[in-house]
Amino acid sequence: TGGCGSVNATGTITVSVENTVSSSGGLDISTASYVQFFPVNTEETQPMGMAFNNDGTKMFITGHSGDDVSEYNLSTAFDLSTRSYVDNLSVYSREREPTGITFSNDGTKMFIIGQYNDKVLQYSLSTAFDISTANFVQDFSVSGQQTNPQAVIFNNDGTKMFTVCASDDEVNEYNLSTAFNISTLSFVQNFSLAANETLPTGIRFNNDGTKMFIIGNAGDDVNEYTLSTAFDVSTASHEQVFSVADKEQIPTDLVFNYDYSKMYIIGLFHPPIGYASQGGISEYNLTSPSVQTVCVNDAITNITLNTTGATGIGTPTNLPTGLTASWSSNVLTISGTPTASGTFNYSIPLTGGCGTVAATGTITVNDVNTAAAPSTDPTLCVNTALTDITIATTGATGIGTPTDLPAGVTASWANDLITITGTPTAIGTYNYSIPLTGGCGSVNATGTITVNEDNTVVSLVAPFNSSESTL
Repeated sequence: TGGCGSVNATGTITVSVENTVSSSGGLDISTASYVQFFPVNTEETQPMGMAFNNDGTKMFITGHSGDDVSEYNLSTAFDLSTRSYVDNLSVYSREREPTGITFSNDGTKMFIIGQYNDKVLQYSLSTAFDISTANFVQDFSVSGQQTNPQAVIFNNDGTKMFTVCASDDEVNEYNLSTAFNISTLSFVQNFSLAANETLPTGIRFNNDGTKMFIIGNAGDDVNEYTLSTAFDVSTASHEQVFSVADKEQIPTDLVFNYDYSKMYIIGLFHPPIGYASQGGISEYNLTSPSVQTVCVNDAITNITLNTTGATGIGTPTNLPTGLTASWSSNVLTISGTPTASGTFNYSIPLTGGCGTVAATGTITVNDVNTAAAPSTDPTLCVNTALTDITIATTGATGIGTPTDLPAGVTASWANDLITITGTPTAIGTYNYSIPLTGGCGSVNATGTITVNEDNTVVSLVAPFNSSESTL
C-alpha cells in the first residue's frame, strides 16, 4: 500500500504431509503370542480406550474413573515399559463416561466417544498429539443409530467413520464429506456382530481396510473379519477368533503398532493378578508381514508397506543381496530372491514429506542344510569307548532325535558340527540317522557303527581229577 501502482508480493508455500509407513494387509491374529502386562491404575483404574501417535512415542488412554485422557511419552517406540506419564485432559464437562479415543493422521484433531451422552467429541490440537493444546470444536450425536457407543475409528483419509456399540451388537459406518470433520457426517449402514460378539467394545482395521478386528467382553476375544471391499462393512465376513480370556476377561479396546508386529489389549481384569490390577494393557507379539524367514535362493513373499507424505524412498540399508525396494503411488514394495544367508535388519528411508521416517523389518535367510560324511565308520568292541565321530553341517541350527545309535552312544550339535560319543553296550551293526533341524531342506546325517562281541577262549579238554585216575 502507498506508493504508486497496484503491486502484490507473491510466492508459494508448500505444506507437506507428515511421513508415515504401515503394513498393507498380512495381519493374522492367529500368530499372536502373549508378552507382558502393564498396569495403568495409577492414572486410570477403569481404562476404556487407547491410542498411539504415528511413531509410537506417545500413548493415550481414556477411561471412566478420571473421565479424562491421559498422555504418556515412550522413550522407545511402542515399548510400554519405557512409558512416562505426562498429563491429562478432563472431558467431564462434555462426556462423563468416555469410552474411545482416536486422532486424525496429523495429530491435530482428537476424537472422543462416550456412552453417557452418546456423542463423538472433536477437539483441535495446536501442537500435534499434545493434549495440553486441545480445544473443543464440536460434537456429533450417534444416538439415532446406537446408544452406549464404545469406540470410534476412521479410515485412512478420514472420509469414513466407524463406531461400535455394546447394546446394539453392531458396527455403524458413516461418510464424511470433509475429511475428519464430524459436522459433515452422514450415516451409511450398520453391520451386525451378534453372531460372534454380543458386547463389542473396540474396533480396528488393517491399513488397507480389507480386515476388521472387533474385541468384546462377551467372548473375551478378538474377532477377525475380511472385507471384500475396503472399509465397506457390508462386505465383511467372519474369518477367525483369538481368545484373550486367560489374560484379560473384561477387554475394552485393542490397538496395533504401525507394522502390525504388536497387538495391545486394554481392559479391566487381568486374571493372573485379579481385580487388584484395576485395569491395564496386555501386550502380544504378532508375526509381521515385514518380517520373513526364507531359504537362500527362494523368492520372498513381496512385502508391501503403505506410506503417506513421502514422494519416494532413499537408499535401503542391509537388504539381503538379491532383494530390491521400490516405491510407487504411496506403496513401498520389497521383492526378489536372496542369494546370501544371514539375518538382515533392513531400513528404507522415506523421502519427501515431513519427518525422518524409515520402513524397517527383519528378513532371515536360512542356508540349505547339508551334512558331510562322518569322520569314520568305526568297528569296535562292546563296552569300549568310541573315538568321537564328527560330521560337519551347514544351514542347520541343531539336530532332532537320532535313530539306531547303539545304546550308550549319544549325538550333540554345536557350531555346525555333530559329535557322536559314548561307549556302546550292545553288539550289532547300527546304521544311524540324525535329522538336521533349522535351515532349509530335509537332511539327515548318516553313518554306520559296528559293535563286536569281545574275543573269548573256551577250553575243550576236561580238567584232570586225580581222584578219578586208576593205574
